[in-house]
Amino acid sequence: MKYYMIKKLFLVAIVLFSMIGQVKAAEKVVVAYVTSWSSIMPDPFVMTHINYAFGGVGSDNKVYSDGTSRLKNIVKLKEKNPELKILLSVGGWGRGKFTPMAANEKARQIFAESCVKFCRDYNLDGIDIDWEFPGNNSSGEKSPNDEKQNYTLLMRDLREALGDKFLLTMASSADPGYYDYKSCIQYLDFVNVMTYDMSGPPNHHSALCRGGVVGNGWLVMHESIQRHLTAGIPAHKLVMGLAFYGNSGAGSQISLQEIKNGIASGKWIDHWDDVAKVPYVTDASGKFAYGYDDERSLTIKCQYILDNDLAGGMYWEYNNDDNIGTERTTVFEKLMGGIVEKKEVKIGDYPLDYIGLNTYSAILDMEQDCVYTMSGAEELTDGSWYYDPDFLRPVDGGYGFVPITGRYKITAFFNTHYFQILPVDATGNLLTYSKEDGTGAIWMIGNANVGKPDIAHAGNWGASNGWNPTPDMFVAVPQVADKIYQLTLTVGQQLVATDVNFKFFHQPGWGNNNSDEFNVRDGSHYHISTTSNVFRIDNEENGNIKLVEGAKLTDGATYVFTIDCSDPTSAVLIVSDGTTGVSAPWNFYSRNQSSGIFDLQGRRVVNPSRGIHIQNGRKFMIK
Repeated sequence: MKYYMIKKLFLVAIVLFSMIGQVKAAEKVVVAYVTSWSSIMPDPFVMTHINYAFGGVGSDNKVYSDGTSRLKNIVKLKEKNPELKILLSVGGWGRGKFTPMAANEKARQIFAESCVKFCRDYNLDGIDIDWEFPGNNSSGEKSPNDEKQNYTLLMRDLREALGDKFLLTMASSADPGYYDYKSCIQYLDFVNVMTYDMSGPPNHHSALCRGGVVGNGWLVMHESIQRHLTAGIPAHKLVMGLAFYGNSGAGSQISLQEIKNGIASGKWIDHWDDVAKVPYVTDASGKFAYGYDDERSLTIKCQYILDNDLAGGMYWEYNNDDNIGTERTTVFEKLMGGIVEKKEVKIGDYPLDYIGLNTYSAILDMEQDCVYTMSGAEELTDGSWYYDPDFLRPVDGGYGFVPITGRYKITAFFNTHYFQILPVDATGNLLTYSKEDGTGAIWMIGNANVGKPDIAHAGNWGASNGWNPTPDMFVAVPQVADKIYQLTLTVGQQLVATDVNFKFFHQPGWGNNNSDEFNVRDGSHYHISTTSNVFRIDNEENGNIKLVEGAKLTDGATYVFTIDCSDPTSAVLIVSDGTTGVSAPWNFYSRNQSSGIFDLQGRRVVNPSRGIHIQNGRKFMIK
């Protein structure tokens, strides 16, 4: 295609103008608080900084962290995004030991030196001090009259120890009166202002402006920011806090997803306060239930940050977003300039819609055995993407669709190179298992490092922290033939060789106890059995899949778990070795390929290994 020179010059001008805007936007910071008690792994591309909450001050005046194993997994996110900065946030509401430590010179030095060591040991980029609040006595410790001065001395000693290599930030109350900013700001890289929880129902807790149809608290965001500027914090060091939760005013915080669910179900009625610039919900009687934030209010607040040349935005907390990341995507794109190159992603002839930050999705009707091509970006086929073999197998220049013909939600995550497929019903809701006829979809969840695809490809899908998963961490086991389901797991990726422990469920969530799980036979519940000599059904834990005593797994080995639900109440688990033998449950038909048996890479298996296999929906034995 040829272009006239004037068109070229026009395009160059547009690009240069865009680059200038992007450089300015890129100077902003987006700080996400990620907690030790949540299980979701953050998308490392929707923030510039993660503050891991929380650490504390030990009785020996040294810093410590809650959940160090989770902290290590958070730090690994820097392998995906080397520009990401991760800090340990020390403190939190009600945490003690700050007052006596800050009042003693030697104790301050011990604490500061331990922070440096902790940063080095855990590959952190700095320390965030969340002391709530000097002189407030919230931790039950009596604050001395010179608490502000002690806070400044603590910041001085931390800066001296951390030097220029590590960051030093702090969380500030919406009211700056607890600190002597004119003395301590010189030691800080930036200040995160907690411009939320400034009131509760019947008032907004995070109103941007005062007034409106609903009352406000003792402060609103605009007033708080202006007070901090007046207190001595320059705009380029001031980060405005954003709330990723609904506040009831009674110590109850709920996620945006819970708010949306309540609105959709009719439990709450949604309202918008056009003066305060925030939404809220009321119950059927009109009583104020929760003040909250969503993409509407966050867009306006981000524009306030840009208009006032503030350093950026901070939010509490990552886990309180909705299921598709509406809030984190909104904040990142608005503050960082919305720098997303939208692609024309297709599976076959069907386009996927852009749904936010390098992610594309659509609900499509897929046909079993049909070979689909992926298009819209060269990287889709360069070998760097993860295609779940339970849904797609490479064949004939494309990917053969493994599950039965039906409706599926297709999502392409470009940040993590993960192509995800989930079975859904006619209305787009995730499909569940039918106890009546054995059709639908089965789901699994397990302990650490059990998930799909694997940690390296997508941390937020790769593992749960113990047995406390969020619904989107359940793994779909698709139906591949009539009442036949299949799941492929690889040792060292989804399976831990020494700690196999997972279970099959009827839905992507815990459900109603044992009636929505596959359990051992007990005469009343849906149960599962197996004759595998490697894996067993654990009796004590009601159907968990574990290793047979003495069995050993080898890293890289692949196992195919086939669940026969011909009897809906009595599933049979068949386990085959997918590393050296047959693992495909279904034939692929194409112009250049006759029916046959294929391995995980789509290659024809000439001499399949012995064992039970599934082909054309029928079990057969190779001896």
